[in-house]
Amino acid sequence: RALADQEAAWGPVEKVRVRDATIEQNKSELSIAQTGDTILLVGYECHMQHANGIIRFAYPLSTLAPILGKLDSWTP
Repeated sequence: RALADQEAAWGPVEKVRVRDATIEQNKSELSIAQTGDTILLVGYECHMQHANGIIRFAYPLSTLAPILGKLDSWTP
């Protein structure tokens, strides 16, 4: 459900399809961008029946470049 909610949250700005999602608990194992690249890190606090925690989505800024203009002009 978290991935579907992520797609819905982006909906007003840009249609996105979340895919290739994995869970990684060891951040040293992640390789989503090159060293020195700027990353947008978004965290959500989640409360579920048997667990609580934070889900973090990391977006390399280079992947957001095509829609930065839409983000600048978007208002909720």
